[in-house]
Amino acid sequence: MPVNVEKLFKLYEQHANADTGAAGYRAQLREMCGIEEDEMTGAPRLNRDRVIDPVNVSLRDVAQVFLGRGVGASDIRRAFALREQYGSFAEAEGAVVLPSHFARISAFTDTVAGLVDALTMEAYTAPEFIGDSLYEVKQERVNGGKMIGVMNDGGVSDDLNDGEPYPTVGLKETYIEVPDNQRYGNVIQINEKTFIYDRTDVLESACKNAGTAVARKKELRQADCFMGVTNTYSRDGVSNNTYLDAAGTVPNDYVNTSLNELTNYASIDSGIQVLEGNTDPGTGFEITVAAPQIAVMPQKEMNAKGVLYPEFIRRGTDSGNTLTQTKDSLIRPVSLVVLTRVWYNRLIAASISTTNAPARWWLGDFRRAFRYRQIIPFQVTSAPLSSEDTRRDIVGIWVAREHGVPFVKEPRYSYMGTKEDITP
Repeated sequence: MPVNVEKLFKLYEQHANADTGAAGYRAQLREMCGIEEDEMTGAPRLNRDRVIDPVNVSLRDVAQVFLGRGVGASDIRRAFALREQYGSFAEAEGAVVLPSHFARISAFTDTVAGLVDALTMEAYTAPEFIGDSLYEVKQERVNGGKMIGVMNDGGVSDDLNDGEPYPTVGLKETYIEVPDNQRYGNVIQINEKTFIYDRTDVLESACKNAGTAVARKKELRQADCFMGVTNTYSRDGVSNNTYLDAAGTVPNDYVNTSLNELTNYASIDSGIQVLEGNTDPGTGFEITVAAPQIAVMPQKEMNAKGVLYPEFIRRGTDSGNTLTQTKDSLIRPVSLVVLTRVWYNRLIAASISTTNAPARWWLGDFRRAFRYRQIIPFQVTSAPLSSEDTRRDIVGIWVAREHGVPFVKEPRYSYMGTKEDITP
């Protein structure tokens, strides 16, 4: 349903006449368009249960209501130019633009920016981008280097006599190498005709393309790291592949992959036994995965659901003389993640055959295994115009960007089942 832009203008006037001012209008517009901030990281996110769908807002109506019914191309150019020129200054007596006029121009450009932000965010947070659900996402302010930790040796006396001092647990520094941060972005441009001819769909397409492009780049990096297409794991200066089918020496003394196609409960049980056969390299303590996730390729979604969520299970003995029937016997809580074609295509690009790629599956506590170092959360910011932009009738430019890098934190918490031998 088309949005009544007159009501947006009245909302702006309410804030203009109150103490909240332009900042209050911008904040409420973003909230109405569904843009929220993560309480812990401050990263923006989209609430799809929103008051305004930006697709239903006519840019022509925005220009006419905020700038006047007779608005033309020169007025649009002037509005963005003045906003760029004076936007960082408070309105003052004697300014080139009267305060009331400047306030309307500011509200106009703020409204357009809010719509751009919401449209781009919607594309960036599309359901097909699932990488963040498999990673621990942590906000940081460093580039590459080492993720430092403290490892204990697990030493403690079994029993102490009265008056005997408690032993000191041995501690030493341990670290994971982290790849350098990666920077990705895209540009959104609109020209004056977008408003004059009411080409709202053009803006929608530009924002969708930018948001999708940045999200896809992030998804590809996360997919490659998660599936072992790229191997980032390096502990205490010793690098190795993410997935190993034979244990090496400490700290790479782990096994987390095997020939094990997902066909039934026995496949899951086998994967869990492989994963929990590992121990912490410092303490020797066992690895435990209490509530694992399972990730499968899209071609195996129905098969995985048939294994995980049957109403009952029927088993026969080897001789076939005895048949038993039980309820679903999967005791541990397991959540299923169906990977997308993007992930499948990354395996094909890595020369995994079309026979073997669909059969790969993963099990584990993925957020303990993988981390995404977030440097700059996804954001849309305005950019100044160049003379070349002006010659092409561009009136507004925004940059959609995101900086961060995925890496393997602890491969002992992720298992990969395969149909083929992956021994190098």
